[in-house]
Amino acid sequence: METLELKKDIHKIIDNIDDDSILYAIKVLLYNKISKGKNIDFWDELPENVKKSINKGIKEAENGDVTPHSEVMQNIKAKYLSK
Repeated sequence: METLELKKDIHKIIDNIDDDSILYAIKVLLYNKISKGKNIDFWDELPENVKKSINKGIKEAENGDVTPHSEVMQNIKAKYLSK
């Protein structure tokens, strides 16, 4: 497959994706590839709503407002595996 054909295929696939998290992951992947050696901080490229969510999670963790992984897994198993 030639480069131009590969790019067209990738564009078609991306144009059909409606999930922002997948699109963001693709953006980060491509951004990391082109920014190598340019000393660019990925944090500056994050959307504000993503930064807010990350900062909120950090504050919750610092305040101990978390649920242990074992408890989460126990709840999931009880809810979904007991049926």
